[in-house]
Amino acid sequence: MASPFRSAVPTRRSANFSGRPEELRPQREQAERYRALIDNANEIIYSHDLQGNYTSMNRAGERLTGYSLPDALQLNLKQVVAPEFQELVERMINAKLAGEPSSFYEIEIITKDGRRLPLEVSTHLILSHGEHIGIQRVARDITARRKREAILVESEQRYKQLVNEATDIIYRTDVTGHFTFVNPNATKVMQRSTEELVGLHYLELIRDDYREEAADFYRRQVREKIPATYFEFPAVAGDGTEVWIGQNVQLLMRDGQPRELQAVARDITARKKIEEQLRMSEERFSKAFNFTPLAMSLTSLSDMRIIDVNKSFLNLNGYEREAVIGCSKRTDSLGRLG
Repeated sequence: MASPFRSAVPTRRSANFSGRPEELRPQREQAERYRALIDNANEIIYSHDLQGNYTSMNRAGERLTGYSLPDALQLNLKQVVAPEFQELVERMINAKLAGEPSSFYEIEIITKDGRRLPLEVSTHLILSHGEHIGIQRVARDITARRKREAILVESEQRYKQLVNEATDIIYRTDVTGHFTFVNPNATKVMQRSTEELVGLHYLELIRDDYREEAADFYRRQVREKIPATYFEFPAVAGDGTEVWIGQNVQLLMRDGQPRELQAVARDITARKKIEEQLRMSEERFSKAFNFTPLAMSLTSLSDMRIIDVNKSFLNLNGYEREAVIGCSKRTDSLGRLG
């Protein structure tokens, strides 16, 4: 088991210069520079013949694979490439021999100490007198990138799980207001399938008398690039029932321009019903309090100050409302009131 190897250029062992020394000096200098460039590269640069036997490898290859150059030159691709990637490597070799352009692909190799090393590889043919004699490859260690990708995938999976299991409604729209994503709870509350919602304009879900206000509200958020807003409105579910929604909407920017709106919303129907019941109860009490012929006042138990009086109270005692509200019934002047 081993790793990729050194570029198919003359090595110190294989260099063969014939001719007078002064004529060959420029060639030697150029070869030395090329060899130094390859040996000092961060990428693994290696070559093999058409049978897969390694013919060269640079210092980065030795460092990353753990194989010395002499050891590497005794190895074949099949001893190095991880089993599940060998078919891909063979297919890429045949593609190169068939004349396909340079390609990039990812494989894993087995290092000398048994570790797996992920690589991104580019492939080029080696020609001699017009004949294909081997393959040169440049391989980049993508271990760090793989780790970043794994962290990103894990993060995305956690986010997806959080969104999908959330009891809140979570959705996104484009800047024109059409749904691009909805979570399962959005479909549950609105009693519409994902297919029905994605692509639908959000105003189609809002009760008719609230649509203009909602449209103005969110057009302003996009126009003025307001980062976050809160708005409440009545929506109509798939079965025709009314659902009150309270939502925080975040404006997502890219390159300084609005791209999407992301909402975290809740079904606040129960709260709205309670508020409506309280409003109606207060309205009934207000009517009974203000229109009864009996003189009545409301007094704070903590300090005995008057907080409200009805019309009959004012008529009976001859006070203006402003003179009574806030006065204490403990004072001599108001001791007779109520």
